[in-house]
Amino acid sequence: MTGQAWLDREWSSQPLAADQTGWDWFSLFLDDGRRVMAFRLRGDADYLSGTLVGADGQSTPLTGADIALMGSFAGGGGILR
Repeated sequence: MTGQAWLDREWSSQPLAADQTGWDWFSLFLDDGRRVMAFRLRGDADYLSGTLVGADGQSTPLTGADIALMGSFAGGGGILR
């Protein structure tokens, strides 16, 4: 996979639930014109959600079943599937 990416750093945890420890958010701009935005709320049970935007501009919601984060993003070494 190649393209431009943006990884946002957590700057506030105020809106999180008591069992949530933080969040991760990123956006990918793929060479074929598609864009992927996804986020994870870290906690007892992670919550994953996102949106895939096609090159034609059509949006498709993504659920936790569509997103798999592998490895640790803390050091920039995670993998999105």
